[in-house]
Amino acid sequence: MSERLPNIDIAVRQRPQDAVLAFAEAARTVGNFGVEIVPSFTGVEGDDIANVRLLTPSVHRDLGIQFISLKETRGRVSVEVRASQWEPDFMPTYEAYCEAAKQLAGPILRAYNAANSSRCRLRIETRASMVPKLPQASEKSFNRFAALANRTGLHPLDWRRFYAFVLHSRSRPLSEDGMTMLLTSKGFPREYAAKIATVYGHLCEFKAMR
Repeated sequence: MSERLPNIDIAVRQRPQDAVLAFAEAARTVGNFGVEIVPSFTGVEGDDIANVRLLTPSVHRDLGIQFISLKETRGRVSVEVRASQWEPDFMPTYEAYCEAAKQLAGPILRAYNAANSSRCRLRIETRASMVPKLPQASEKSFNRFAALANRTGLHPLDWRRFYAFVLHSRSRPLSEDGMTMLLTSKGFPREYAAKIATVYGHLCEFKAMR
């Protein structure tokens, strides 16, 4: 199961589409990047992308970074990292993704800041901020389950407490990915958390039919 990746952006003072062009120019001055501008990629003027591909060797295959402006989003340029093959696994971990973003954006932002007398930097969503929040009543029931559970193999009584949490929860169901994150934040191994989250998804679907 792929790990959820953080949102990354850069706060900018100029129009985001102008900042995208400026980041692309900064990448060209660094010298080890291939740069491609894709204007109006959604068909809307102002929705622009700068594709910046690393030309030097990397542990990840075809590593690159995208600077993205959306007309509806002011004061911010989104950043996404791409690779055709991540190492050591096919999909990136949170840590590998963040490290690649810093590796690629670092020299580009330094060149941009030097040319524009600015202090732009990456803003990376933290793991803690990515964990879904439950309403107080549901959180209390979930925490009771998590505190008593055998985290590597649920006991039948653990399952009963988990079923009770799902049954009595009045909150909007989380996605399976969200439940996986919530479980791992409580110390469950990721693979086992994903299996429990699959059960959670089925339980929520069954509950909705009642």
